[in-house]
Amino acid sequence: MKKLFTLIFLVILGFTIKVNAQNSGDMAKILQKCIDLPELQQYIPRNSNGSFSGIYVLQHGVSFPANTEAYKSGMRVQFINKDQLASGTINNYFLFWELNIEQNSAKVDFVYHYPVSGYIATQRVILELQKSGDAWNVTDTKIQGGRL
Repeated sequence: MKKLFTLIFLVILGFTIKVNAQNSGDMAKILQKCIDLPELQQYIPRNSNGSFSGIYVLQHGVSFPANTEAYKSGMRVQFINKDQLASGTINNYFLFWELNIEQNSAKVDFVYHYPVSGYIATQRVILELQKSGDAWNVTDTKIQGGRL
């Protein structure tokens, strides 16, 4: 009986690890779609040479695994916490409120914060995505601008 229990436990554990690993990869692909969203590119700060100055994701609300990799123009996305944000040196960042991944669909709700002439502007984005093979494709986009 003890061996049967151990075997069942190991099978369930193995399935859980596989699902979590798949979700980690899917989370990274979906994050990449969010930061590459064409409608947001005009708001992402650039250096004098035209390259992006840095992409930050606040680990609050939705937290991404530490090994999540996403890039913008060859520069790795940096995950920050509230203390780093409070330091005042970072003024543009993504804050994810919701990231629900099903087998072949996902819904993402996030806000991109960025500086504009002395205040912080926001773009709230709600995306729906469908999975096709290993790729995620945006099927619906809702964007609402605002200001803090």
